[in-house]
Amino acid sequence: MQHANNPVSVIIPVFNNWELTRQCLSSLAENSPADLEVIVVDNGSTDETATGLEPLGQTLFEKHFRRIRFEENRNFAPACNAGAQAAHSEFLFFLNNDTIIRPGWLPPLLAEFSLSLSLSLKSLERSVRF
Repeated sequence: MQHANNPVSVIIPVFNNWELTRQCLSSLAENSPADLEVIVVDNGSTDETATGLEPLGQTLFEKHFRRIRFEENRNFAPACNAGAQAAHSEFLFFLNNDTIIRPGWLPPLLAEFSLSLSLSLKSLERSVRF
């Protein structure tokens, strides 16, 4: 897996509910670094999501946006898996499309990732002795 500049990929599975998705993506763009990788997995939406998602994503996130479209609803877990497989960042952040992102959301998340990784490595060092 090739890592992106930003260590987090945001994966958002969606099925219809265009207005929620639009608000979620807008708040994510307003409160995130410009190089955040955003992957939206469309589970066969039949509302405005089907036509509006790609243009909005490209406008908000430019080359850091990817849309994966299923022709039929494969449900939440397969959509999450497809997004995870397409991601290029070190960490994955799964987000529901009814979420509004607030300022300052990313630094605590990255700090927690760093702490968890550090604790995992220290635990591994103690268990592997030569």
